[in-house]
Amino acid sequence: AFKARRRPVVSGMEQIIGSEAVALMDFEEQGSVSVHSEIWSAVTRTPVHKGETVKITGFNGLVLEIAPVPRQPEEKES
Repeated sequence: AFKARRRPVVSGMEQIIGSEAVALMDFEEQGSVSVHSEIWSAVTRTPVHKGETVKITGFNGLVLEIAPVPRQPEEKES
C-alpha cells in the first residue's frame, strides 16, 4: 500500500496539466482543443490559431486553461 502511494498520477485532471493540445479553431478567448484524442473546451489569454500547439496550464471544472507553446526558431542552412 505504501509503494502505491508514491507512484505518479496516471489518470485524472492532475495528469493532463502540462500536456500539449492542438487548437481545433482560431479563437481569442474561448474555443476547443484536442488532447489525448478528446475534444475539450479551453480558455486562453493569448489568441491561438487552428492547428497551433498549446500547453495546458490548469483547469476550471471541465474547461482547460491553455497557453501557446513558444515556437523554436528555425535554423537556416548555409
